[in-house]
Amino acid sequence: MAKYEVLTSGTTSTASNPPPTPEEIAVRAHEIFLERGATPGHDVDDWLQAEVELAKKRTNGVPVARR
Repeated sequence: MAKYEVLTSGTTSTASNPPPTPEEIAVRAHEIFLERGATPGHDVDDWLQAEVELAKKRTNGVPVARR
């Protein structure tokens, strides 16, 4: 699993802002699927969008980097 780091003022933190869990991403990806009209064929796009949205929400919009 990828490790996320929050980049703030030259320090990093993974404990205070853990990455979204696969379950959380799956729930949001399903919501995106439904919002898009339940059109199949975009599952990877929905998953990636959900992952980005949740990561931004957890870091209050501060960019995150994968290691």
